[in-house]
Amino acid sequence: MTWTEAVVVSHFLMTPDIAVIDLAPVEGTEFPAYTAGAHIDVRTDSGPVRQYSLCGPPEYGHYRLAVLNEPGSRGGSRAMHALNVGDRLRISAPRNRFPLVTARRHLLFAGGIGITPCWR
Repeated sequence: MTWTEAVVVSHFLMTPDIAVIDLAPVEGTEFPAYTAGAHIDVRTDSGPVRQYSLCGPPEYGHYRLAVLNEPGSRGGSRAMHALNVGDRLRISAPRNRFPLVTARRHLLFAGGIGITPCWR
């Protein structure tokens, strides 16, 4: 897998347990485009590789993640919640295994943190 460096440009709590993290490409680079439903792999220095849905509008230029802090997890969510603006991460290119096909209407179901791919 090819890894790209990203920098944290915004980090805030949407709820006491959900952090919203905006990632930007390092200077002189651009992130690949993505479509609704895409996710990326994130590698932090202190935790294992984890997958997170991209939940901002694709034309935004940054990647936005919403991360639920899971106290019983192996540490990925804690590492993401501990990030600060200016920290750097390694991320994969976006993948979309849940693309929307052309249709007159779409009905999306989501619950819990699974709402993030639908959030705009």
